[in-house]
Amino acid sequence: MKIKHLSWILLTLFIITSYGCEVEKDNTPIKTYIYDVSPSSWSGNIDGFSTYLEVPEITSKVFYNGTIFVYRILNEDTKDASLCQLPYTWVDHNAIEYMDYNAYVGGIDIQLKNLISGINQTPTPSSNYTFKIVIVDSFELPDVED
Repeated sequence: MKIKHLSWILLTLFIITSYGCEVEKDNTPIKTYIYDVSPSSWSGNIDGFSTYLEVPEITSKVFYNGTIFVYRILNEDTKDASLCQLPYTWVDHNAIEYMDYNAYVGGIDIQLKNLISGINQTPTPSSNYTFKIVIVDSFELPDVED
């Protein structure tokens, strides 16, 4: 009886330790990255400004077979925080703010323009801009059997 009881205890301990040692691999094909862009990182003039973000996660595989989304985070760390997907256009009477991006293997180029009454009047960025980059890696969809 003692051997049977001991066997059950050992078997239970083996199962518990085996389960606890299991290593999970993150196979999620979606990753997000936050980039803060300081005012000094922009280059340009009244006709528009641009900045380049080095994003090494944009590999050739992602570029050709995945997807890249870029969002500007507005009012960060407030109750009014929001995400605006680029390209982004804000219109207020005669004023228009426009942001767009081009993605490359290894990086993203972001453009910023302001128009007032149809005339380029882009002010030099004076505060940080925060961007959220969402990268969807290529992945195979599972086969669905009929």
